[in-house]
Amino acid sequence: MAENRSSPQRVQLRGEAAPTARGEARKRALLVAARAMFLEQGYERTNINELVRRAGGSMATLYRYYGGKAGLFEAMMDEVREELLGPLTRLGSMEDPPEVFLTRLAEALLRLNVSQEGVGFYRVMVAEAYKFPELQAAIGRGFGMLTYHLTSYLDRQVAAGVLELSDSRLAAGLFFEMVKGPAQLLALMGMIQGLAEDAIKTQVHGAVDLFLHGCMGEPARAGSGGDR
Repeated sequence: MAENRSSPQRVQLRGEAAPTARGEARKRALLVAARAMFLEQGYERTNINELVRRAGGSMATLYRYYGGKAGLFEAMMDEVREELLGPLTRLGSMEDPPEVFLTRLAEALLRLNVSQEGVGFYRVMVAEAYKFPELQAAIGRGFGMLTYHLTSYLDRQVAAGVLELSDSRLAAGLFFEMVKGPAQLLALMGMIQGLAEDAIKTQVHGAVDLFLHGCMGEPARAGSGGDR
């Protein structure tokens, strides 16, 4: 019988003993092994028996804590999502000038997008997330928090009269796409392995400058009525 991938992870029942320190260590070992194998091999190609062997655990431990392969996969992806995206949502101060805030956020995002673990996460997310409704929701929340972080900053700058934007949320999404540029796709296809720091700074500078100043010269902008 096919495994029910849409079922939630196993939760501790009322009255059930909490995991011991040894149990927590085994639970953690399964997550570590899952992270290495799922991000490298994907969901379908990962052999769950080999994963359990690497973790030094047992199938009983896997089913006790995660309910099966699908539950372990979702727990692993949720942990990686929070670890990779969470710090980005806490970068910068709402008081920073736009160029400072955007540059700091963009450099961190681009480094993540072309990093080995970032590439592994995105590959597995694209290949597998459509099969796991709970995973879709968790990943959506992660990216939603990142978009909210930037949108909140842009709204604050608009209110202060520093920026003029008709839709801050749309602008935030467009900015993230400008930052990724072609680099993330090249990394996902294996055509590049990371980016040199000077290349990151060059790409980010171009994205930030275009986002803040556009590409229309001053005379042409004046002739169009100054609208952006």
